[in-house]
Amino acid sequence: MANPPGLKKKRSLSTYLSYVGNFALAAMMLLTTADVIGRYFFNAPVLGAYEITEYLMLIMVFFIPGFGPVGKGPHQRGYRFQPPACRTSTFSGAR
Repeated sequence: MANPPGLKKKRSLSTYLSYVGNFALAAMMLLTTADVIGRYFFNAPVLGAYEITEYLMLIMVFFIPGFGPVGKGPHQRGYRFQPPACRTSTFSGAR
């Protein structure tokens, strides 16, 4: 099956956006860890950690999900248009 035109650009763009989202996730984990360590052991929390975590979460939520439908992730193209298999007969006991 031939790839549609422009798919390579979409893959590279979604890959780079996914890298940005993954970097935001790593930064959020490190910031939260540093905030907890500073808060409980040194009684000096990181100023603005809550707000920075909110922005990093916003970046992460909007940049990472685009990688799945274009790439070979768990959610490939066409997953919305395939109806789930109906197995009502096994639940009702009818054959």
